[in-house]
Amino acid sequence: IQDPPVRFESPILLSPTAGGSGRAMRAFVALKSSVVAIDLSNANGGDVAAVLWTSAKTAATGAPFYSASAEALIVPVGNAFRALGEAQGDTVADLAPGVGPLRGTTLIGERLSVLGQNSFMLTLSVYTGKVLWAGKKVLKSVSAGPVAVGKDLVVVSGDGKFHRYTSGGRERTIAPISLGAPVSGSLRATGEHVVAVSGTTVYLVNVSVRP
Repeated sequence: IQDPPVRFESPILLSPTAGGSGRAMRAFVALKSSVVAIDLSNANGGDVAAVLWTSAKTAATGAPFYSASAEALIVPVGNAFRALGEAQGDTVADLAPGVGPLRGTTLIGERLSVLGQNSFMLTLSVYTGKVLWAGKKVLKSVSAGPVAVGKDLVVVSGDGKFHRYTSGGRERTIAPISLGAPVSGSLRATGEHVVAVSGTTVYLVNVSVRP
């Protein structure tokens, strides 16, 4: 435990996001009107975690994503995102999906895939903010997703049916699975399975691709 700990005058809005690796471990903290990076590696030669940088004009509205391959932190800002370089906190790119209110987001390497409440899903580059996959309306209605399963994206429809898509939007064949009701909250993936909550029940769903 760091002693003394790092304290902030502004409220911490969300749980910190871990990033970095080896001797460059970092934690990224979303405050009320800024994002702060903390050095957890004691690279400064002391026992106190040091503040590396502060992005004073980035007000996070959701939990940030860390991309090791892009060496960047992707911060939700309303219905858009800002990619900050992990080393200095400089703005790498502003990402504007343009699909209105978001249902969910997932990160695969340097590819940020978003799903709008209007069921439109697309993929953006963390580096440039440019569209990598122009996307499409994947379902009539959605209740959760996307979540990354390997390099694919899993989405749940409004009536609880599971669908799996390639990064280019082609639907894969999986077992016909329906919970019979919408999913509440976010999806979590473990291997070829997805953890989902519907009502008061937690489900572990196998979304493996069928031959």
